[in-house]
Amino acid sequence: MVVLYTFSLLLVVFVPALIWLLFFLKEDLHPEPKKLLLHTFAFGGIISMPTLTLQIIFQNIVAAFSLNIIILIIGLALIEEMLKFFAAYSSVKNNPAFDEPIDAMIYCITVALGFAALENTLFILSPFNTGDIARGI
Repeated sequence: MVVLYTFSLLLVVFVPALIWLLFFLKEDLHPEPKKLLLHTFAFGGIISMPTLTLQIIFQNIVAAFSLNIIILIIGLALIEEMLKFFAAYSSVKNNPAFDEPIDAMIYCITVALGFAALENTLFILSPFNTGDIARGI
């Protein structure tokens, strides 16, 4: 029962990201290679873990020095967006499939969707680690 419930939660998390990805892919007149898109999507998810780590470190630094909340918000956003850009750039640099201006948008969106899918998965599954299953529902 728990396995079925966990699977359904993961499905709920990943389906919206995949629907958005399909929507944006339809905007591209020359479709991108599916393998490269899958690699980019996965790299977006993978980059979320170091992003979270860096954001926690930055948050502790801001708290230690009692800096302004605006610095915290801007810093957290900069860390996340710069690492997502790094993921997109490193996924497609020197790849011949990256041949149109719209491709930059497609790959950045794909990384962001992979990032969001894993971030949402961690958010939904985190109550299960603490035993608060009702909050996870």
